[in-house]
Amino acid sequence: MGALSNFLSVKCQQNVDRSLMMCQTSYIRNVLYEYGMENLKPVDNPLPTSSKSDKFPKFGENESLHRSIVGSVRQIADNSRPDIMYAICELSQKC
Repeated sequence: MGALSNFLSVKCQQNVDRSLMMCQTSYIRNVLYEYGMENLKPVDNPLPTSSKSDKFPKFGENESLHRSIVGSVRQIADNSRPDIMYAICELSQKC
């Protein structure tokens, strides 16, 4: 069969010491380019400091696009970024 290199958008690489390195950098870049977000400024906290729903970004009338973006980012959180899962769950409720 051969060595595992990619699995469910996760790049897998076995190091010399037989440890396994997993990353989703390529998938994350593809998601950013697909939705035109490659030039956005990174932030430390993905949510506004206030929990009021009016502080969340508005996605307009394109509900299908919003769901697609949330689904793509959820794939990232499920596999390698559990630290952003709360923010994604909050955004998914805005559909």
